[in-house]
Amino acid sequence: MKFVYIVLTVALILSADAFAEVMVTEIMYDPEGSDTGREWIELYNSGSSAVDITGWKFNEDGSNHGLTIYQGSLEIAPGGSMIIARNGDSFMADHTGYPGNIVTATFSLVNSGGEELYIMDDELSAVDYVNLSTNEENEGYSIELKNTGLDNSDMMNWEKGPYRGDPGAVQEGDSAPSQVPEFNIIGVALMFALCALVFLKKR
Repeated sequence: MKFVYIVLTVALILSADAFAEVMVTEIMYDPEGSDTGREWIELYNSGSSAVDITGWKFNEDGSNHGLTIYQGSLEIAPGGSMIIARNGDSFMADHTGYPGNIVTATFSLVNSGGEELYIMDDELSAVDYVNLSTNEENEGYSIELKNTGLDNSDMMNWEKGPYRGDPGAVQEGDSAPSQVPEFNIIGVALMFALCALVFLKKR
């Protein structure tokens, strides 16, 4: 039985890797004119299976902000994105007809200086981290991760985005480290657990 517990533990650990593929890829911290209600960040799922962000938090300036569905669903499809907006109506006014998933949260990003941003799962474990550095000269423009194969915690891997940003258009990179898809990892681990149970049952 000890072997079964070990295999099941490994399976649970490996299944947690599904969350590791959700990353911040674009940030609008200083919209042109008033910032009130118009700041947003973009999440991207670079993995091969969907991720449900129910119960997740956006941690900004040391505070955990709950996420409320505004449009679409709380599930990010593989290769899909999710916008965390300060105000859904304001975001749609700036990006009329945007069809993607949107959640809202109460936050306020700094226009000059920097702050640490975290995406937290439903157990308040960090899924992603960005050490944000901001500049007032970037007013009206977002900043984007150059491609998803880069470390987004390092601001050297970010660049000035288009005017008003480009939500939903992620720069996918060819240089991403080779990864075994999450569903394959989980499937193999669960298969080992099943084989172990069958083996012990026959004994």
